[in-house]
Amino acid sequence: NITNTLLPDTHYFTITNVHDNTIAACPGIGSGTGIIVVRPTPDATISLEDTVICYGDTTRLKFTSSGFGPFTIYYHAEVPPTTVRQNITKTNINSDTSFTVTPAQTTVYTLDSIKDNSTSFVSNKPCFRVFNDPVVLTVHQLPTGTLSGDTEICFGENAYIYLNTISPSYNVTGVYDVHNNETGTHLLDSIITGQRYDSVFVKPADTTT
Repeated sequence: NITNTLLPDTHYFTITNVHDNTIAACPGIGSGTGIIVVRPTPDATISLEDTVICYGDTTRLKFTSSGFGPFTIYYHAEVPPTTVRQNITKTNINSDTSFTVTPAQTTVYTLDSIKDNSTSFVSNKPCFRVFNDPVVLTVHQLPTGTLSGDTEICFGENAYIYLNTISPSYNVTGVYDVHNNETGTHLLDSIITGQRYDSVFVKPADTTT
């Protein structure tokens, strides 16, 4: 048995000395050659072109690998906090290959393992490597906004325009434009920034939208 660790390479072994275990140590004849091919363990990483996208947008998931390719890649997608996973296998993959992804929710992609190209060797025995390499793609849901205001006031009275926004975790900027319904005259435009609710004071002299 060979107990020392062999580096990736082709290693040749021959018999250099044969003798018995007597006091005379009678010499014998050795023949034959042993060959051990040590292949490098394949390596791989995954990365995202964008780590944050809006709902409906796409980005690319990229695989970078080394070793004897092309490779078979095993990874899975998981939507936190659930533990339901979608197992995915990609075959005949070369390094720097990327795939388009369009998740509807924040998704964790985890590289599980890689298998190299076994057809390159007589033994037809592929090399594997196991990983636990996650990357997180954050998906922001699209914000919604509802604009409303007093439907009827007397001339000279004040009114408020209300902006009600729904956004999961980030501020929303609402842009509004006030103009006269009858004449089409532009009165003002401005920006309201808020996560859930905001308002602006107006004093129109005529029916406005």
